[in-house]
Amino acid sequence: MLSSLHCLVEAMDQSRRQSQVKT
Repeated sequence: MLSSLHCLVEAMDQSRRQSQVKT
């Protein structure tokens, strides 16, 4: 459970970072 949550948070953070860089 914790591992899954961590993976999801990491994926969201990466996506957000990519979006910021694109802007």
